[in-house]
Amino acid sequence: MSALASAPSESSNPSPPWPFYNGKPGYQFSEKKEGEDDKLGTWRQCDEGTFKVRGCSYLQDKVKIASPPPAFETVSAVGIDSNMALYNVSSRLKQLRTFLESNPDEEFFVSNRAIPIGRKRFRNIIVVAKRTLKKGEDTVFDTTWDSYKNGDDEYKNSRMKFIPGLDNAPWLLRKSVEILGGQRPVIMGKGYLKQKHFMGPNFTEVDVDISSSAIARKIAGQVLPYAASLGLMILEGFVIEGKTEEECPERILEQHQFYAIDTDEDSAELDADDYAIEEGGEEWEGK
Repeated sequence: MSALASAPSESSNPSPPWPFYNGKPGYQFSEKKEGEDDKLGTWRQCDEGTFKVRGCSYLQDKVKIASPPPAFETVSAVGIDSNMALYNVSSRLKQLRTFLESNPDEEFFVSNRAIPIGRKRFRNIIVVAKRTLKKGEDTVFDTTWDSYKNGDDEYKNSRMKFIPGLDNAPWLLRKSVEILGGQRPVIMGKGYLKQKHFMGPNFTEVDVDISSSAIARKIAGQVLPYAASLGLMILEGFVIEGKTEEECPERILEQHQFYAIDTDEDSAELDADDYAIEEGGEEWEGK
């Protein structure tokens, strides 16, 4: 387990409670060792080359290549239930903010998907990743990533690409998800899903409201309720899309996979005192 995601110890100096939100560890980290089977209700890093990305000459020949190791290594994944879609969690969720502030020399990428679960309830799946790719090792990525961070919301919406995958799924479920487009790379912010973007001293955050797309709601409704009972492997990757020769080849920003997650059992209820409401601001309630 990454040191950044270790459990608090009474015998050592107090450490930030994240990712053990409200005493619950959320989705447990499971580093699969060679020869081991996947454990129920866990997440882990994807294998190198799991996702295909645009190669050096993609704009001419449309050839994709296996992605090199991601720029950011996932360190935690937490599910939090609430009566609204959460956003700006890196600053507003106090336990997460404490965690980020306690690691000022690291750079983090934070993604949050707010998934509707009925009766104006949301399951917010918050994934935190730490940059492990040193600056200068991949100048193409450095340039693309800097342009993304310096861009406005419109630019970010046009570049953040989500690559999904579904393994170990029955044929009928896989086909129904494919019909909905659920296994194709998608630029989420190009009129498909409502997104919000936030920056801090050492973090970049993107929040996605799944309720803002009827298709996304259908896909989530077909997959998540059966993830545990069917032992589904849900693969997810983020990449900044390369649109020029100078921005290729692409490199995966962050990637992870969930195995047989029981979202009802593994998520925690939001503590209202832990989430700072913005004075005078409108809450992101979704649909």
